[in-house]
This record gives sequence, structure tokens and C-alpha cells, in this order.
Amino acid sequence: MLTCLSVHLPAENTILSFLTAYRFGAKMIEFDLQLTYDNIPVIFHDYEIEVETKEGVKMHETINRLTLDQLLKLRPLKKAPDQITHAMSKIKHHRLSRSTGDLHQVTREEIDTHLPHPDVIHGGYSTFQDAFALVPQDVGFLVEIKYPNLAMQNLRNFTAPERNKFVDIILNIVFNEAQNRRVAFLTFDPDIAILLRAKQFRYPVLFLVCCETPNFYNVFDPDVNVHDTRGNSIMNAIAFVKMVNLDGIVCDSESILQNHSFVKAVHSENLLLFTYGSRNVDPVNVKVQTELGVDGIIADNMTKLSKRVRTCMDASLSD
Repeated sequence: MLTCLSVHLPAENTILSFLTAYRFGAKMIEFDLQLTYDNIPVIFHDYEIEVETKEGVKMHETINRLTLDQLLKLRPLKKAPDQITHAMSKIKHHRLSRSTGDLHQVTREEIDTHLPHPDVIHGGYSTFQDAFALVPQDVGFLVEIKYPNLAMQNLRNFTAPERNKFVDIILNIVFNEAQNRRVAFLTFDPDIAILLRAKQFRYPVLFLVCCETPNFYNVFDPDVNVHDTRGNSIMNAIAFVKMVNLDGIVCDSESILQNHSFVKAVHSENLLLFTYGSRNVDPVNVKVQTELGVDGIIADNMTKLSKRVRTCMDASLSD
């Protein structure tokens, strides 16, 4: 059995980062779900995690080969300041909150001063159920279900969870925990998308695509099968989404900024259009997409976007 003592901890996909993003204006929080070895959905972006054994050997292990207990015992290689733990304990005190009113008892100053760098939010690993318990009810969830393509599974010699079982586990938690919370599902995997729609109609299902970008065929993406025609172009994605009765697509903002006509193409089929990508932290790009009618914009760094928006507003006022 692998004994995991330490880990490189990513800043995203933590409860504290969710709360901070909301304080900076996010209406919904997007996060990634994977399944542990003992079938517990956990919030984690990458398929692998770098661990260090007690002998000091660093190695990569896939999330679905770790139990929840093993994952939760992992700790950052650099210990986070004690003040962060204190801030999280105050947030947990309001774990049953149904509104963000209680969240304001954890002040903006407390969050800001407890961070080692203003653009980096630390926190531990969490389960899907933790998110429902710790994040106020009026914060919406954009739940991305991660599913590695066969190339990724073969490369790292692991087997992904069976799709039908994976979806059932996720939906069971949502049905029991969501109450009135806004929830929507995202996935790059077209078969996961079909299952999500076939099993429920209450929550929107959106198909993630990264096509129409310069490096689509040249950069290895563990989520995407570039040869699957259902998602290797935006027009194909629109046709697929219509055929299986999904609610919309989510594409890289690069595609929309380079070709504005895609917005009309999606909306003409009565579908939602969301975007993601590094260009969404630029308020100019956000403004362009808003004016085009993009329905939702997913930004990786709300603190940075908020600062840039304030800078732009200050500059316009000084003019």
C-alpha cells in the first residue's frame, strides 16, 4: 500500500477558493469531480497527483487508485499559514448557512490577510458533499465530471470508473443535497453527457469542447478524443447537443473571440453558450463576449479579474 506523506497542492478546487471567488463576484462556482478508489466523488482537477513516500521518493498516482482516506491525509509540501486554518474554522462554523449573509462574518480583510499571495488561495481537499455543506446555498455549482480518454488511460496504465456507475453516484448526491441550489453539469465526454441527460431533466447539461483553437490537434489533452466527430468542431458539437437534447455547449473563449458568428450559431438552435479559458481574466475580452450575448463566462482567477476590472474603471474615470 502506498503511504502518502506530502503533495503539491493546487490552488484551485478548494472550498476556500470557492468562497473567495464568490466574494469577488462569481455567481456560480465551476469545479471538477473525480472518483476515488472507494467510489467517493472528490473535487480535484488533474487525473494524477504528485506524492512523496516516507522514504522521500516523489511519484505520480492517479486519483482513482487512492482511497478517500489516503487523499485526505495528503498535505501541501509547504505548510500553509496557521491563519488559513483559523479562517476555514470560522467558515465551517457557518456550514449550514442557506445564504451568503452569514459568509460576510468572515470578512474580506480576514481572507486577504491570511493569504501568502493575493492571487493564490490555499485549502485542503474536499468531497462533493463537503461543497454542499460548506458553501452557502445561493452559490451555484457548475459541476464538471472528469473522464480521461483512452489515450490517457493507456499512457498511465489505469482504468477509469465505469461511466454509468460514476454518473449514478454523482446524481445521487445532487438529488439528496442540492435542495434549491442552482446546479449544472459540464463534461468533455459525450457519453457521460448522454447519461446525465438520460437519467435526469431537472439540471442543465452542457457539452464541453476545446475545438476551433490553434493547438487542438497538436497538444495532448487527456479529456478529449480529437477524432470523435461529436466534439471536434463547434458546428459538430451543436449538432450532437441538439440530437441528444442537451442544454448548450461550453467552449474556449479563444474560439468566440476569433469567430463571433459562433454565438449566433449556438443561439439560433436555442442553446446556451458558456466560455472558459485564459483570455477570460481580461475584462476587455469579457466585455466583448457579454456584448455578443455569451450566456456565461468562466474565469479561473476571480481576484485577478476583479483587480483588472477595477483598474479599467479607475482609468476610464480619470479620462
